[in-house]
Amino acid sequence: MASVDHYALARNHGGFGGKVTAAPEPHRVPDTPPAVVCDLPTPPNLALIYRLTGDENPLHVDPARAQAAGFPRPILHGAATFGVAAHAVLRQCDYRVERLASIAARFVRPVFPGDTIRTEIWPQGQRISFQCRVAGRDEVVLSNGLATLRP
Repeated sequence: MASVDHYALARNHGGFGGKVTAAPEPHRVPDTPPAVVCDLPTPPNLALIYRLTGDENPLHVDPARAQAAGFPRPILHGAATFGVAAHAVLRQCDYRVERLASIAARFVRPVFPGDTIRTEIWPQGQRISFQCRVAGRDEVVLSNGLATLRP
């Protein structure tokens, strides 16, 4: 197997599936205080551990590459951030993963390894609205979250 020693990151780009006439309206979380708040810390070495999944993008571990991409230090993998959010959502159904029919959210800002991710949750029957902030920075990092549960 050949190794790959280069990567490309194209932020704010896309449109690879043909001509798009309109973007779907994102799910809106309620503008009321969340019913549940779940704080989950990320360990400082989570990006190193997450590399074991095969994503070896140096943006997540090399300070020089992260700075070249406009970040002050290496950022956490998006899939790892999304996984922490899913963990918080699954707590709402006693971790019965078979109940999770779908989950989606929009990435807004980066998370850094070692950050605590605060997931704000609004359960509404079989639908769970959510968004995530980084505790301490009070910045939304995942927005417009919606998980749909099976009965």
